Amino acid sequence: MFRLVDGVRVRSRVSSLILSTRTPQLSSAVVTTPFAFRVPHMARRASSSAHPALILIAVALVIAALGGGAFLFAHANDPYRGLTPLPVADYMQNSNSLRGNFYKLDATVVQPLQWSPSVGRLFSVEVNGEELPVLVPSQFNSVNIEKGQRFFFKIEVGDHGILRAQDVKKS
Repeated sequence: MFRLVDGVRVRSRVSSLILSTRTPQLSSAVVTTPFAFRVPHMARRASSSAHPALILIAVALVIAALGGGAFLFAHANDPYRGLTPLPVADYMQNSNSLRGNFYKLDATVVQPLQWSPSVGRLFSVEVNGEELPVLVPSQFNSVNIEKGQRFFFKIEVGDHGILRAQDVKKS
């Protein structure tokens, strides 16, 4: 059999007597200091995190920015991006039809063919699996052109279909 003594369940009379004698009796009078004042408690705001849709949009924007930067970096390297590339197939069929036009050429040097101090250097370059001769005038003798290097050439198709470099930039 259980009894409640000051809100505690006890089994016997002895323990209820012990509990009742040990439990201090509180007076109902409350003493407060004159400096104490009560500040109303504000309700805590729930901690908020970013909405998942906003996170996905931010990630998509970052990926788009990185992709756009990579695209610009790859295409901004071409110093002659305003010129049309040399149509190699047309050049191989009839080089005289392209005479007097300016083109860009992104090519790899295969080997030097000839050198003349007054005329310049003649190189064999590879473009899209085709080998073409390019005459680099003596004004570009200061440019170190070696086998296996890639260059951007601004070329003019001259008399007899000779490809003459107007400008040379290392790729």
